[in-house]
Amino acid sequence: MRLVIVTLKIKLTLMKTKGFGIGIIFLVLMVCTTCTKEEALLTPEVESASLKSTKKSKDKIPICHYSADEDKWILLNVSVNALPAHEAHGDVILIDSDGDGFYPDNECDYLPSGDCDDNDAVVYPGAEEISGDNKDNDCDGQIDENDYLHGEMVYIDGFWIDRYEASLEGWIPGQDPGEFPATSIPGVFPQVNITQVQAKAACENAGKRLCTDEEWLRACRGPDGLTYPYGDTEVPDLCNWGQPDANGFLMVTGESSYCLTAEGVNDMVGNVNEWTAYASGTVRGGDYLEVGYNGPGCLNNITAFNVYFSHERIGFRCCSDDEPSVISRPMSTTE
Repeated sequence: MRLVIVTLKIKLTLMKTKGFGIGIIFLVLMVCTTCTKEEALLTPEVESASLKSTKKSKDKIPICHYSADEDKWILLNVSVNALPAHEAHGDVILIDSDGDGFYPDNECDYLPSGDCDDNDAVVYPGAEEISGDNKDNDCDGQIDENDYLHGEMVYIDGFWIDRYEASLEGWIPGQDPGEFPATSIPGVFPQVNITQVQAKAACENAGKRLCTDEEWLRACRGPDGLTYPYGDTEVPDLCNWGQPDANGFLMVTGESSYCLTAEGVNDMVGNVNEWTAYASGTVRGGDYLEVGYNGPGCLNNITAFNVYFSHERIGFRCCSDDEPSVISRPMSTTE
């Protein structure tokens, strides 16, 4: 224990009033609080300098301090005024800047540490990975890992295709669908009322592209060239199509869990028609009211539309040449 008394200033002021003088002496003493053995490393000069520049505070800040005596890092709680001296000594100030309960990496591993961005409250070890935010939310060294924009893609013969019909990240009715990035997630209604031009832009906003006719057909028919995703013979109700007008309705992505290709792609037949990249405007796969007039299952297609046509039963999905984890997302107009 040590007690340091620092004489800051003795000031003599002579005031003259009505012919007589009054001497006033101000003696200012600053008394350092009792210090631990670890804080004894701080010199009075350094601490005095910090006191002049910083208002003395009773608040304590945790720091990670290396104790030469104990040959290990230890936790100390020090005043705000002492922080500059501890920084000069090489100590690590433990401040949870974003208030998420986690600190940046430090040697005092009994604190919740490992926050890889302490200026962002949605980033900390174990956090839920948020789709498409281009952040390593859970601090595992990967950004939006395994699913780009919280979407899932399936690898098929040299290309990747969305597992689910596309929806749009952040879109609300009335806005241009082509200004938002496409996502591939289960349990949401697919985006409809979208032109081929807008669908192409939405895929590109997500770092992807519209599927070619050949890619779409290969994904739907599987490696064996089937007529339906599940076989060559139609099985009623496996896919959401062929429903009478009175009973037909749009389902959320993945709800028809048996309408699945051999490689794990959902809803390629029924639910909504899907734009492909064919220049004259082609939609494939049929929709929930389709009864096969335009071909059975995967062979169903309509080429009578132009690229600026939209309809409540036409949607899309995206493809990519790149693995989802390395897709580079362009800057979209929504950011």
